[in-house]
Amino acid sequence: GVPGENILVDGQLGVAECDFPLASSSQKEQWRVDQGWPADCTVIGFCGRLVDEKGIMNLRDAVANLTGSIPNLKLAILGSGPLYEYLEVGDPKADFIRVLPPVPHSEVGDFLNKLDIFVLPSKPLVSRVENWEEQFGHVLLEAIAAGALTIGSNSGAIPEVLNDPEMIFQHSDVAALEAKLAHWLHDKELRQLKIGQQRKACMQRWSDTALAARYSEFLNSLMNRKPNGSNK
Repeated sequence: GVPGENILVDGQLGVAECDFPLASSSQKEQWRVDQGWPADCTVIGFCGRLVDEKGIMNLRDAVANLTGSIPNLKLAILGSGPLYEYLEVGDPKADFIRVLPPVPHSEVGDFLNKLDIFVLPSKPLVSRVENWEEQFGHVLLEAIAAGALTIGSNSGAIPEVLNDPEMIFQHSDVAALEAKLAHWLHDKELRQLKIGQQRKACMQRWSDTALAARYSEFLNSLMNRKPNGSNK
């Protein structure tokens, strides 16, 4: 029963560019060497809880399939959870993958800005005791701000946050994710162009300043509105 003009649906948190500085080429290369990888390798990444509904095993399988046709392709995962043992620990021969321990939120940007592509491959969780789909997915904004090409599944609010059909794939579909990654991996110039477009759009809509401006405009509109048409 609340009038629509009295409701604002928006993000809870924005992003600040100063919290997610871009990494230089030398910083990216050194980070790769520190992982025991070639300095010029291409890195796909994920950051979050290591649970099945985040779609991490689908991401791992898609990258594993692509390593046969794309040289020096790597996967870096930051986080903790029950799937850890099924990732790097579960396959000692899988040199293409590194699982890094969780860090304070203030240090997440130093991981995200080393990636070439960030993926949020979440999928719906449907059970007799719990139902869940990805909510806002704030890490999407953080990855974009940090300079990583950012793609996500069509689960929950991910498509709304990315607001770009080119960057969305069907959740739970390894082949769809593999094809989406291959498209962006095979054209570095196109990838760099899209990174710039994503970052510009992100800062315009989801910077702390932009989000605060929308809240301010909405709250001011409520204060300036005359109740029930009254002039009082």
